[in-house]
Formats: sequence, C-alpha cells, structure tokens
Amino acid sequence: MSLHKYSRFVWNTIRQQGLWFCMSEFASELLFDLTHGTRTLTPVEPDTAGTTGSVTDAVQYQGCSPAISRSLLATLPHEAFNAQFTDFGSGKGRTLILALEAGFPAVTGVEFSSALVAAGRRNLERSGASNSKAAILHLDAAVYEPPHGPLVAFLYNPFHGRTLKRVIANLVRHASKPDCPLWVLYLNPKGLRAFLDAGFAETARIERRGRTLGVQLTIPSATAERSQGKASL
Repeated sequence: MSLHKYSRFVWNTIRQQGLWFCMSEFASELLFDLTHGTRTLTPVEPDTAGTTGSVTDAVQYQGCSPAISRSLLATLPHEAFNAQFTDFGSGKGRTLILALEAGFPAVTGVEFSSALVAAGRRNLERSGASNSKAAILHLDAAVYEPPHGPLVAFLYNPFHGRTLKRVIANLVRHASKPDCPLWVLYLNPKGLRAFLDAGFAETARIERRGRTLGVQLTIPSATAERSQGKASL
C-alpha cells in the first residue's frame, strides 16, 4: 500500500472511530506480532506476479484486528468450534493463528498471492502451529471447494465483484449438502448485500459508533434446500 493511501486509510479510521480506538488497535496488532514472533503488520497491495484468480477483484492485504476478530469468533455457537475453519484471503496468516487459539481443530487458508502464501506459512511456523492443524493453499478463492462437513468461513473484506459472488455461490452449495452446517464470519463487511441477496441471514453483529465492524451470517435451511433442488435438476 502506498504511503498516501495508507495515510488516508488511517485518517479516515481516526475520523470514524476516534484516535484512542486507532491507537489501541495498532497496539494490539503490534503486540500480536511480538507475542507470536510473526510479521503480519505491513499492508500489501495486490500484485499480478505469482497470483491465481482476479487481481481486479482483490483488496490489499491488511491484517485483521485481533480484538475484533476474537469478538467475532466469540459470537459462534459452541458446536461451530468442531468445524473446519477456512479463511478466504488468508494473507499473512494472522486469522488462522487466532482461530487455532480459539480452539478450532484444523484451519485452512485460501490465498491467491504466492508471496502472501509464503509469508503466511512462515508466520504459522514461527507461531508454533502444527502442519497437521494448519494449511495455506495457493488457490483462487472462487474455485475453492470446502471439504464435506461443518464449516466456518472467515472473510476480512478480501475481494469483491465476481470473485465474491462465486465464493458465496460455493458456500450456498456447500450448505445445501447433508451434515454441512455453515457459519460465515465477515469482518469489515463491504459486500454484505451480496450475502443477503443470496439468502444468508445475519445472526450477530459487532458495531462501534454506528459502524458495522463485523457480522456473523448463516444460511436458513429453506434456502439451502432450494439450492439443493436446483443442483439436482
């Protein structure tokens, strides 16, 4: 991210959420790296080199807020923590580490940038995450098919446009399968309308100063059943 663009991002956040909030967020991100021995703080602009999928749809890498992410994870029901956890647009791996700490038995990152895949894998290793518990796939999120079974899908505003629509369609299809309950955690939900239009329902929300920081979404059984009916035609 250019210095000008990052400065504008910081200034807008200060205007919306206040200086104290921004300072505490930066401190929590810095503390995360110091505690885990990782390097997740620096933003990264999308680059066509070593990528799969649409760079046009991609949003620059920005590490998730540890505090907000933990609050969003805490909205999940108890049974969701037995599910597979997948971070769509996993970047440098911060969310995967947080998910492991929250108690998920296995986590998967899906990332289209080879440079971020390498950075994420290094950070998982530095954090002490076991290879049997964590994996990052170099893959276009639009073509990723989650494994059969319960799923928690995490997104930190990683992409928009056609890529987001295809990911949503894949998630609806996954939820239509037997024994595949789905929970979506969406941080900085810029594309929330696309989920709602696809039949998802909002089940929890985190707000501050009237701004939505994150939402939990599920897909009603009736919507999933309709999707299954279409798939079987």
